[in-house]
Amino acid sequence: MADPTIIDAGTRIDGRIAGDADVTVQGRVDGEIELTETLTVADGGLVTGTINVREAVIEGAVSGDIVAGERIFLTATARVVGTLEAPAIQVDDGAQFSGEVTMDLEGAAPAAATTRTTTTRTTTTPARAATPAPSRAPARPAAGTSAGASSAPAARTATTTTTTTTTTVEEESEVEEAEEVGAESSEAAEADVTDLSKRELQDLTVKELREELRERDLQVSGTKDELIERLQEAGD
Repeated sequence: MADPTIIDAGTRIDGRIAGDADVTVQGRVDGEIELTETLTVADGGLVTGTINVREAVIEGAVSGDIVAGERIFLTATARVVGTLEAPAIQVDDGAQFSGEVTMDLEGAAPAAATTRTTTTRTTTTPARAATPAPSRAPARPAAGTSAGASSAPAARTATTTTTTTTTTVEEESEVEEAEEVGAESSEAAEADVTDLSKRELQDLTVKELREELRERDLQVSGTKDELIERLQEAGD
C-alpha cells in the first residue's frame, strides 16, 4: 500500500485526485476524488465535488455526492450537502447533513456497523411474552387436593386475577354498606331540619323561630328574616 497523502491546510487543489492510498484533506479540493482506500476530510477541510472511495470519514465540509464501497462515517463536526451511498452509513450526534441517503445492502458492510444501526431502530417496543400452549390435562382430582400445584403458569395467573377482582368487589360492597349506614344515621340526625325546610318558615312567629334555633344551639337574636335565613342554612 502506498504512503498516505495529506493535503495541508491552506492548500487548494482544482481537478481530479485518484490513487490507491489513504488521503487526508485538511485544505480544499474542488473536483473529483476517486480512491481504493480511505478518504478523510479533516475538521476545517473542504471538498467540493464527487467522492468515490472505499471508506469516507467526514469531519469537515463536503458539497457533493459521496459513494463508498464499505462505509461512510459523519462525525459530530461534519457538514455535508449532497447524496450519501454506501452499505453502511454512520452519523454522529451533531453532524449536519442535507440530501439523500442510499444504502446498498448487498455490499460488504462491516458487521459491527450493521448491528449498531439495527439496534438503534428496533428497540422501541418490548416484545410480548408468548402464552404457553396448554398441555393435555389429566383427570381433575377431587377438590382440596394438591392438583393446583401442577397447574400451568397461565392457570395460576388467571386464579390470582380472579381472586383480586373478587376481593376488590367485596371491599367496594363493604364501603357502600358503610356509606349507607352513615347516610341513614345522618338522615336520622337531620330529619327534623329537612322537615323544617319544607315548611313555610314565613308562617312561623318570631318566638317559634327562636325556639327552633335554641333546639339547634344556634343564635336567636336578629330580625325574622335573619332567623329564617339561619334556619335555612342549618337545614342545608
